[in-house]
Amino acid sequence: MPINLYLNYEREKIGLSPPKRWDLITTEDKPLTSGVTNSVKAIRDVFDYPIGSPRIEVLGKPLDGSYLTNLGISVLKTEKKFDGAAGFTRKDNRLPKFFLEGKLPPSGNVFDVPEEEIDTVYAF
Repeated sequence: MPINLYLNYEREKIGLSPPKRWDLITTEDKPLTSGVTNSVKAIRDVFDYPIGSPRIEVLGKPLDGSYLTNLGISVLKTEKKFDGAAGFTRKDNRLPKFFLEGKLPPSGNVFDVPEEEIDTVYAF
């Protein structure tokens, strides 16, 4: 039985046709999760208030160049904070030898970022 799906995108309904091989689960197919009284509202809430991600309508729009840069900086800061809390120090902050000596296929180039530059970027 075909399923009619759509997304509300900028106040417009966009139809979706999932591949026939997909085994979609609807709210009628699956019992409610413990503590969820309204599964449709719970699903809408996930799209309206995603954890650690922009709202879904933002993901469908073009982003300026700074978005990915800022996202990368945020990830590195989170990683640095985690590493510090785990007890890692500057002494532990070194790339494995194979990063500095191993040849990268297919070019045969070697990772050639100077040690002091790596230390500056990932300093604790």
